[in-house]
Amino acid sequence: MLSSKFFATSDMGGGLERSARRLMRQLHEAGHRVIVLTRNYDRLPRREEIDGAIVERFPLWGRSRVLVSLSYLAQGLWWLARHRNEYDVIHCHQYNAPATIGGLAKLLLGKPVVVKISTTDEFSERRELARLPLFSVRRWLLRRLDRLVAVSRLAREEFADLGIAPERIVQIPNGVPIPPERAFEPRTRQLARERLGYPWAQVVVYVGRLSAE
Repeated sequence: MLSSKFFATSDMGGGLERSARRLMRQLHEAGHRVIVLTRNYDRLPRREEIDGAIVERFPLWGRSRVLVSLSYLAQGLWWLARHRNEYDVIHCHQYNAPATIGGLAKLLLGKPVVVKISTTDEFSERRELARLPLFSVRRWLLRRLDRLVAVSRLAREEFADLGIAPERIVQIPNGVPIPPERAFEPRTRQLARERLGYPWAQVVVYVGRLSAE
């Protein structure tokens, strides 16, 4: 699994990191061996085991965004080449560096590759991709990947705009853990109001992150 960001605890990062970790955990529970390749942030361990999976973190080289991305790409591709006999499928999160690494691995190593994007519309990775160097090369690599996971209809349309064949796109919405039935009991909601100091408040459920995206 390739992800630009992957932290040690589930309360760090946003939806992308949480989604990647949930997928990692569930794949492990299903009996698969999972290895995560990511960048190293905040001087986290170079290599560690989390939820039964191995997390390999590559150090960031250089100060500019271009050099950092190139170093991640080089280290990721080199790792995939050296360990080519230890994995069967490459799962990438995001269009940019992870998908580029996956696309090159597909081209050079013949490994099946799946890519999932995390944002659409105004904050779309598709827009960011168009601003990155070698956009036409990245798009060419994306068009040759095995599967691209769209979390919504809009994400599917953005894949199609890149010229990706419809049969390569699969729409899989992000899952939301359902709380136990007792969470919906009137007494439980009243206790939540009292604990927050608003015993008169209306209970509202919001699914998502309170950020501009």
